Amino acid sequence: MSRSLLPLFAAVLRNLREQMGRTQGELERAAGLERGRVSKLELGDRPLDRAELEELVGLLGYERPAAVVDRAAAALSLMPGPEEKSPGWPGALSLRERRALEAGAATVIRGFDVSFRERVGAVAIARRWKRERAEAARLWERLRKEPREKRRLLVEQVARFQTWAMCERLCDESVRAAAHDAGEARKLADLALFAAEKAPGREIWRRRLQGYAWAFVGNAWRVAGNLREAETAFQSALKLWIVEEVSGPLDGTRILEMLAILRLYQRQPTAALDLLDQAARDAGNSDFRTARLLIDRALVFAKIGAFADALSVLEQAIPKADVSGDPRLPCVARFNVVSYLCRLGHYRAAEKRLHEVQRLTFELNLRLDLLRLRWLEAKVAVGLGRLEEAEEGFSHVWQGFAARGVLFDAALAALELAALALERGKAPLVKVLAANVATVFATQDLPQELMASLGLFWEAASRQAATAEAARRLAEELWRAGQWAGYDF
Repeated sequence: MSRSLLPLFAAVLRNLREQMGRTQGELERAAGLERGRVSKLELGDRPLDRAELEELVGLLGYERPAAVVDRAAAALSLMPGPEEKSPGWPGALSLRERRALEAGAATVIRGFDVSFRERVGAVAIARRWKRERAEAARLWERLRKEPREKRRLLVEQVARFQTWAMCERLCDESVRAAAHDAGEARKLADLALFAAEKAPGREIWRRRLQGYAWAFVGNAWRVAGNLREAETAFQSALKLWIVEEVSGPLDGTRILEMLAILRLYQRQPTAALDLLDQAARDAGNSDFRTARLLIDRALVFAKIGAFADALSVLEQAIPKADVSGDPRLPCVARFNVVSYLCRLGHYRAAEKRLHEVQRLTFELNLRLDLLRLRWLEAKVAVGLGRLEEAEEGFSHVWQGFAARGVLFDAALAALELAALALERGKAPLVKVLAANVATVFATQDLPQELMASLGLFWEAASRQAATAEAARRLAEELWRAGQWAGYDF
């Protein structure tokens, strides 16, 4: 183990002592050694065995002295050594050079120790998160088969259902449910919040977890068209989530993304873009996150009428969506392409892209997605002059949205049906429609002037005095004042 001029253990002792900022005298007093003993050990004038070295390293304040000695010895043994036969040879290290190299090695040792701990620690934590997510997925398979009342009972009484991973899983399931059942999405988000309240750990972490769940509660309300409740839920989310910077497994970009969509629906496109920019900075290189954020950005452009820009952004999103691992993202991106082509009046181009959307939607087989597809098919049919097909589609769509509590979309589809029916001279059909949509429009959080205009239109429709032009104008105003800018999450 020894080397000429300076034994390895002697070099290890000196480097570790200097790294801790301790003097030779301080170490001698701590070890009960005579004055000058440490100097002789570090110069190699006295033999230093492994046991004594580990004892001295421990007195310097290092935890696990044996491991520290191993790392230091490994680093120092890689340094170029002095020429043993010709110490004065030009290729040999001078004492000053050797000491400088040893000091550099101490820095390397220290950096290696920190980075090694960080890397190994990060891997261990990531593996634990993966195990906990897998357990949550297994528990969800059990939970989803239970009646809704028993789900809450299990979360309330069984500790395995009261984890961050279970909360995260329920939030994800809430988003998936929103594609076919807005009410179920809200119930799952509420259950996620309940799991967060029961979760173990420090209070600051539990509050942060609750903030995460509240964001999904807000998203579920937004999907249902209740923007007031959505805003209230997001205010709770922000208050709890930003209590303090706490690292953890939860993806905070989801909160920013969902809040951005709410701001869009609240007619605040600039605020929505700012939130999406912030989320993009935090998203890293994830194809999944990038695809979602690009689709959301396209929604904002569409909402302000910049459909060409929206289509350009979607063309960037599609390759990311296709490799994201999420089966719904490719469908969402392509659906919105067809929708925006319709808004631009490019119905032939929309029809060509529609077939791919149909294939992907049928593969997913989600009820609300299928309903949105039927709506899109009706819009394309109108543009291509297939009016009987379009009328049948709009009629099916508005009733389907209303039955599922997606009331804004129901109101918009009802106006589109009214416009088409009036154009075809079917005023009696619109009179019947007017009698059925009153409660749908009454729930909307819309500008007072628009609500008044809508009320006057449906009152005129009940007297068979409404016009197709008025219906189309109001549908456009409703589209711009409300929330629907495309197919979202």
